[in-house]
Amino acid sequence: MATAENEVHAESEVVKLSLVKLEEVKPETMSMVETAEAFIVDSDEAYSIAQQRSVAAHKRKKDIEAAFKPMKDSAKKTLDQAKKTHDEVKALIKRATDPCTEVKEIYGRKTAEYRQEQERIRQEDVRRRELAAKKAEEERLLAEAEHADAIGDEAGVDAALERTAAPVFTPLPAATPVVPKAKGMRKQVTYGAMVTDLMQLVKAVAAGQQPITYLQEDQASLNGAAKSQKEAMNIPGVRLLKEEKDVPTGR
Repeated sequence: MATAENEVHAESEVVKLSLVKLEEVKPETMSMVETAEAFIVDSDEAYSIAQQRSVAAHKRKKDIEAAFKPMKDSAKKTLDQAKKTHDEVKALIKRATDPCTEVKEIYGRKTAEYRQEQERIRQEDVRRRELAAKKAEEERLLAEAEHADAIGDEAGVDAALERTAAPVFTPLPAATPVVPKAKGMRKQVTYGAMVTDLMQLVKAVAAGQQPITYLQEDQASLNGAAKSQKEAMNIPGVRLLKEEKDVPTGR
């Protein structure tokens, strides 16, 4: 704990020193910006002056970076150590909780299998009760036909036999097996999507059947193509961006 507190204190001191150094150079650099904004390049001489001042600004930038470097390195060291500690703690937590995660997965798998078995039982119960209802209806209609025949009602016999061929009945509701619900548990359903045929998705977007947000541009790959192919780049739907400017050589 003491080490962590020391690291936080050291980092705080580095930040304070950086702010002090920033306040020292800020007036100078802001003055340079104001001068640059007011400067007008309207002749070869002004063009040359602008380039010289750009080189001077570049050199001043390097000088400031060098002045801040010890503070930057110190801060980086503190951050690296903090990240290392953070990663080590994460690894320890994972090692300690991995068995718990495995237990959850085992019980989750077994309870899912149980729910599936209960659903199978429910479906079988539905089929069994529907068959029983169908049989009872057929027996009732046959009895009705026999009664009609006994009293000489031929039309009644025909009607009963006709309904026997395709009896109409209402299936009884199935008794759903009770799956016990433990305290502290809830059913969680997670949905996700996976592209199985990119070309089909592209065609659907092109046809306006799906939103274009389902397709994400790969800016890194496009920039790489622009850098390698330059003016020869020819990609449908993509425009080459080209920016030219004078930059200090550092010499």
